[in-house]
Amino acid sequence: MTTTTPKCSHVIAGDEPLFMASSMIIGCDVVNGKYSSTILTSASLLRTSPEINTIADNINLMYIYPTENHVKAICTDMIFTTISLFLKWRLITDTELSTASLEGLDDSFSLRSNEELGVDSDVIRICPGDMVVALERFFEKPNDLMAAPGRLSLDSCNLDCKELFRANCKISMCGIGGPLINLYGEVIGITFYDELCTPFLPTSIVSKCLENFKKDSFCRPWLGLGMTNLYAASLLECEKVRLRFPDISNGVFIEEVVEGSPAEHAGLCSNNIIIQFGGNPVKSFLELCVRMLEKTGVTVEIVLVRDTCQQPLHIAMKVDETSLENLYGWPLPKEFRRRTKRIR
Repeated sequence: MTTTTPKCSHVIAGDEPLFMASSMIIGCDVVNGKYSSTILTSASLLRTSPEINTIADNINLMYIYPTENHVKAICTDMIFTTISLFLKWRLITDTELSTASLEGLDDSFSLRSNEELGVDSDVIRICPGDMVVALERFFEKPNDLMAAPGRLSLDSCNLDCKELFRANCKISMCGIGGPLINLYGEVIGITFYDELCTPFLPTSIVSKCLENFKKDSFCRPWLGLGMTNLYAASLLECEKVRLRFPDISNGVFIEEVVEGSPAEHAGLCSNNIIIQFGGNPVKSFLELCVRMLEKTGVTVEIVLVRDTCQQPLHIAMKVDETSLENLYGWPLPKEFRRRTKRIR
């Protein structure tokens, strides 16, 4: 079991409370005889205002650990992705705290019922319909643990972030930044907020961002594609391609190509199916997202199929880095941004 009990984080700018959220510990080291724990949460709680995309100055984090008093933590890193942002805090304690393990995920699913998918012991399999639980801490004392059960969904959330997956459970506003776990207690994502569901950033993306950031190679890839898993694609459009390529059972379906994007310039079109990226087969949307994080700034070969071509197409395309105006993503619906004032 790799889960951790979520903690409560209270952000203060000067003497003014900004926000309360949940968080989880992802690492613990010994430094000068003390335990130095790394806390991971959403950076949504750092905004100066629910209406503007700026970060408050003079930020402190009051970290509430169960059975202990408020403890001050230090913000060490803010990691901005193309679709959201999260941050790491450093907490010094006299005792070792339990940590969560951010494992890789596999969301592939073959369209052939008799096809065996490879089982990788280093990844966690996830599938639409799986039972999950979102964990959070209530913002009022005694900061009780709350659990919201639900199921993974094929539907997208209302936030403008394709990389955010959806679970059909409901958390409160202070659940932002907490862990989403499966029934084995394994952490599969960091949660965000929507009125109707729980959007979450999968641990595969989180761990790859942290890995790149640690190596000073963190970047934000952009292809200009709206994509989904092959099994979640439009049945009519998908079947047009599969009638010409009946052996295709895994891949990433292109739903949209952004005008002026690297994908459009390279010749990719909607209703194409990507089957290889950078010389390796692509089984799922999540796998492609992680590989893009490894190839930003690099020209890669993409192999795709489309219903108007007899053979797979081999296309060279550079994985661009996102522009500055798209750098900061705050995955909060407008309704939530207005209501955050209530807990200030």
